[in-house]
Amino acid sequence: MKSFLLTRNILTVVLFSLVFTSLAYAQASRTWVSGVGDDANPCSRTAPCKTFAGAISKTAVGGEIDCLDPGGFGAVTITKSITIDCRGTFGSVLVSSGSGIVVNDGTNAAIVAIRGVKVNGLGSASNGISFVAGAQLHVEDVTIFGFTGNGINLNLTGTPTNAHIVSVTNTSIHNCSGNGIFANDASQTLALDVNRSKIFRSGQSGIALQTNAKATISDSEIVFSVNNGVTLTTSSTEGFLENNTISFNSNGVSSSGGAVARASNNNLTKNGTAFSVSGGTINSFQNNKADGNSSNGAVSNIGTGHGTI
Repeated sequence: MKSFLLTRNILTVVLFSLVFTSLAYAQASRTWVSGVGDDANPCSRTAPCKTFAGAISKTAVGGEIDCLDPGGFGAVTITKSITIDCRGTFGSVLVSSGSGIVVNDGTNAAIVAIRGVKVNGLGSASNGISFVAGAQLHVEDVTIFGFTGNGINLNLTGTPTNAHIVSVTNTSIHNCSGNGIFANDASQTLALDVNRSKIFRSGQSGIALQTNAKATISDSEIVFSVNNGVTLTTSSTEGFLENNTISFNSNGVSSSGGAVARASNNNLTKNGTAFSVSGGTINSFQNNKADGNSSNGAVSNIGTGHGTI
């Protein structure tokens, strides 16, 4: 009997240790992925995982997944606050269908940061980064290309505290068949900040702002869009544009449906119409520079022809 009890106690300790170890892995505040990793690993620095999807289940809420060395780390769906950071090495997401990175937190509390990742849709996947639900998304030093839909797809639902907040910084979005950035919020204000980014060769608009989207776009280049450089389409849409180059688009900035845009110190060159207004408003600070457009358009209190508008 004593032998049986001793054996049972040993087994209990072993099982408890295994469970505790598993929980410890799940609660790691920092995990690692590597091109030669294995998702069966605990995702530690010395035993990294292979994919973002493998690492995310072992990373605590508010934690961070870092790229240890170069690799393609696969598509991932994020449902909690987390940072993915590949700055300092090569880290990519390569997908042929669906979206590369999806943020979908039904509690609308997640704060997510994506840094230093290249997202390649191979000309057949739908969206590069898709933000469905959550509180905040921050995209920094990211390259997105080759998608049949939108580079960054912000088609949001739910009601987080105050507003959905999205920042896109030092990011390149190119050769996507849809919009470079699409922003629409069904039920809450979407506060979007685009800064020091390049959006080119979009199949639709460089940046498309729809319901409840309030955007600041600054120090960025938006060029060679099939439609408009920036599109604003509803009365709940507002945009402030400053220090941007908006060139070689069908129209530079288009405002319709009661939308309001405010423009300061932008360079608009070789567009169809620099500022296109159809049922919306574009207010100019009269320091925008236009040249080579088919028309400068109907903007509040500006002159006609080339020059400063």
